[in-house]
Amino acid sequence: MILLDILVFGLVCFFSLLFGIFLSGVFGEEAPALLRIILGLMGLSVPPVIVWSLRNHSYWNRIRLGLIALLTGMIVVRCAILKPGNMNKAQRGTQTPTQEVSISQKASLLKMGMTYRDVVAALGQTPDTVINNQIRQEIGEPIQENNLITFEWKNDNPDCHPISAQFNPLDLTLTGWNEGKTCTGPSSFNKPSGKSCAETTLCDLK
Repeated sequence: MILLDILVFGLVCFFSLLFGIFLSGVFGEEAPALLRIILGLMGLSVPPVIVWSLRNHSYWNRIRLGLIALLTGMIVVRCAILKPGNMNKAQRGTQTPTQEVSISQKASLLKMGMTYRDVVAALGQTPDTVINNQIRQEIGEPIQENNLITFEWKNDNPDCHPISAQFNPLDLTLTGWNEGKTCTGPSSFNKPSGKSCAETTLCDLK
């Protein structure tokens, strides 16, 4: 009987520790530290006190067996949840699908020297507009001496600047880009500039 009592109190103290840790962070780091400490101490101490007070109860033997069954079941469930296979499933379930990653985040992974095809693949879509010296002349913008070709993509956030990528016209390799992280609210600067890709073949994959 003494061994059973020791087992019961050992299990209760183990889960009280976990319960105390859980309560101490239940409101997050923003909650007052004193409140989290009080909740943690309550979770740590209240269950053992309650079980200790039941030791002299006339149905203690039944209560004890019930507690052993309950706590053992909780351990089995916890171990099943923590199995590597189940952990991997849980991690896969919380991953953000590729299509939900903003185009601005994808642009942060670009690297100098990437080809136009690689950039389109990395961003997951063809550009909305393109501009080179010929198009600059058409729309009345200054001619660039290096004649870089600039492609632009609409930002997922309409309050932010478009994503743009500049390419060397000779081999269409990436020489610079803008990730579209500048957000100034509704503005005409948030719209891709140049000529629509639907009106030219310059956006076709090379």
